[in-house]
Amino acid sequence: MPPNPVVEIRIPTYRRPAGLRRTIKSLQNQEEENWRALIFDGSPEQKAKGVIEAINDPRLELHDTEEPVNEVINTERAYTSDSATGAEFATAVRDYDTFPQDYLSTFITHAKKDEEDLLLAPTFYLPEDTDEESLNPETFEHWFKPKVYSPEEFQAHLFFDKGVGVGNLFWRTGSKLRLQVSKVKLAGLAELCRTLQINTSLRYLAETYAVTTQAPGDEPTDNTPAFTDPYARGRQSVTRYLIRKYGDSIIEKARKIADEKNLHAELESVLIDSGSYPRKPYTLPASRRLLQAFRSTFKFRWVNDPLLDYFRSVS
Repeated sequence: MPPNPVVEIRIPTYRRPAGLRRTIKSLQNQEEENWRALIFDGSPEQKAKGVIEAINDPRLELHDTEEPVNEVINTERAYTSDSATGAEFATAVRDYDTFPQDYLSTFITHAKKDEEDLLLAPTFYLPEDTDEESLNPETFEHWFKPKVYSPEEFQAHLFFDKGVGVGNLFWRTGSKLRLQVSKVKLAGLAELCRTLQINTSLRYLAETYAVTTQAPGDEPTDNTPAFTDPYARGRQSVTRYLIRKYGDSIIEKARKIADEKNLHAELESVLIDSGSYPRKPYTLPASRRLLQAFRSTFKFRWVNDPLLDYFRSVS
């Protein structure tokens, strides 16, 4: 086995031994064989150890914790910029993802050929009872185009609740990327904040993908109305931050996305929620705009902001 792998794969796992086995099997089937996988298990049961011992592949390394940590904190352990194994590249994948055989080789080819330190490939949700071999990737809907995005251009998608959480990141180790997120307790909000922290150009790859059997999104929060939900309040803080940082420039970029995807009503609602009233012609009726404005004001003033500590730490 070569002393240094080409790519270091980080797999945060939490009480999903069956999913972890499936992910590792998919990695073992890759065309690119020179990789190491660092498995981070933060659960009290530490079931990943038994999975790794049973598979007995020297490319697998277990990184457990002395004390159990929650799933969000455990996931952040996978996003350090530097490599623990001397690999040139690193990627973080979920413990329920599977991949086509050229997944790693496609990433590596682009990373060596192109100048970008950060790449993103999509993850598509697939119910567990679906036959993966019958998949036709050409039918998948991509939120992003296969191109290079500036940080602002990519972050404009946050007005539609889309960011790096739509897929898996791949990066050049040792670069000045800041991918770890601290002081965030909801997994969905952590992905939005990770998108906020992108400080370099990002290339989106449509040539390869991951498949996940885990439905996206955070767990529901006590059936509370959307405008009092912690995730909705955090998302409000994210879009307000973007408008403060970029001004009208990012709103114009968001409008272009709305034009392309026919999401004018959604953007109007988010802009009202962000305290930036949309321009005419309106898509939403006046009664809906007034109700949205009332709910947004209530949410901003009376719902605790789950990202308050996060924005204090990055300001």
